[in-house]
Amino acid sequence: MNIAEQRQFLESTLLLLEESLHETEIHKKNAQLHELIKNIKRKMSFSDEIEQIYQQAEQVNDEFPSRLSTVSPNLSAQEKKLALLLRVGFSSKEIAPLLNISPKSVEIARYRLRKKLDLKKEENLTQFIKTI
Repeated sequence: MNIAEQRQFLESTLLLLEESLHETEIHKKNAQLHELIKNIKRKMSFSDEIEQIYQQAEQVNDEFPSRLSTVSPNLSAQEKKLALLLRVGFSSKEIAPLLNISPKSVEIARYRLRKKLDLKKEENLTQFIKTI
């Protein structure tokens, strides 16, 4: 469904671009291009989709957030989101765009989460989170 939606968006964007290309009046062309830019920026904002991912993950793992807070009450909201995404099975590369950070920042966040959970080097963070 998402692929079909993306295809439809790209097709409509292409049509508008072709119309703008053939537009002779500068102010109409500029208005069309500004509208296209606005639509593309809106489409690039995945906040609704990301929120749906968190809601679905919380529904599947409904007791996890409370158990995680019991294990480590000093976690930030961002660290709890990271833990939830790790529990669901997302990789660092998949988590990066969801948290709007770079993959390297995800690795740093994972390291900090390990420290807050007081894990030893030989303990696997994802495996530990899945046992909570």
